[in-house]
Amino acid sequence: MGRRRGGGWPMSDTRWKATERRIAALLGGRRVPVSGRGRGDQPDIAHAWLSVECKDRATLPAWLMDALDQAEASATPAQLPVAVLHRAGDRHDAALVVLRLADFVAWFGDGTGQPGRAGCRKVQGNAAPAPQK
Repeated sequence: MGRRRGGGWPMSDTRWKATERRIAALLGGRRVPVSGRGRGDQPDIAHAWLSVECKDRATLPAWLMDALDQAEASATPAQLPVAVLHRAGDRHDAALVVLRLADFVAWFGDGTGQPGRAGCRKVQGNAAPAPQK
């Protein structure tokens, strides 16, 4: 087992490093090694226009997955399904937007000029459709 990170459960170094490498590859970035890096000094993944922090967990909250499932169930092929999480008392523009990485890459590309990947929800172009007036 690996060392404790952030006081949480022990996690295999191999698993979280592998997760960071896989996500970096999907986004067209490069994993930044932990050695010599302090909290907030550098992101987990070096990327041209994203600051990526990866969290690998054995499970995610069921309510969160349910919210994303609901967004996906009601999305048309021209819509990007997202779950917006707002914490009571916070400003609404501080809410979090959660979406699947495959959908993110399909809509916004991987940063290397590749507009999408096989198996992703595909839409025409790489940007969200213009809002209807």
